[in-house]
Amino acid sequence: NIINIFKKINIKLKKFLFYHLPASIIFFTFLYIIIPTFYTYEKSKIEKIICNNNNITCIINGPVSYNFFPTPRIKLKNLAINISSGNTKLLVAKDISLKLSIKNLLAKDKHKINNIILSDFESIINLKKINNYKNIFKSKINYIPIKFTKGKISLYDEKNYIASITDVNSIINLSKSSSEAELKGKFLNDNIVINFSNKIKEDKPNTQIELKMKN
Repeated sequence: NIINIFKKINIKLKKFLFYHLPASIIFFTFLYIIIPTFYTYEKSKIEKIICNNNNITCIINGPVSYNFFPTPRIKLKNLAINISSGNTKLLVAKDISLKLSIKNLLAKDKHKINNIILSDFESIINLKKINNYKNIFKSKINYIPIKFTKGKISLYDEKNYIASITDVNSIINLSKSSSEAELKGKFLNDNIVINFSNKIKEDKPNTQIELKMKN
């Protein structure tokens, strides 16, 4: 009888370990990542997270929502970024994702953003006002990695159009001691790659820019 009891316990334990325990883990994991769907995200707070810099301002013109697929993230529509001085338009993007860390998802105020992705964007650069763009980096910088995809950079001389870099994909990583960026796209019917690196050594900045074109 004791042997039969242990056999029954062993069978039930195996069923629990192979069926019920994994199902419970999957259920509670799904519940954990889906609960933020019911939160309300204030546009003003999201704008400050993206534009954590005194020289630029963000305006979200579309809805803000939470999406757990393929990974937890806050989704935005229609973002405009302007340079504060002269209210110069810097960039507009149609789709924006703020990818969240899996930690502290249930606490909205403790959400940690791992990186920001801006898709389907256009950036307008006025070469006559190049100093305005330099001023961005003289202020407090947001150290969250930023990725740009499926974009376009238009170059202007005041109101006169000069040229564009299309199919732009770029990654920017910033820290207190260094900044790195890579840009890939098409320019004058040719592939272009621009690598930028700025590191501070012994309190002196060391900047390197590398530009490659196929032809």
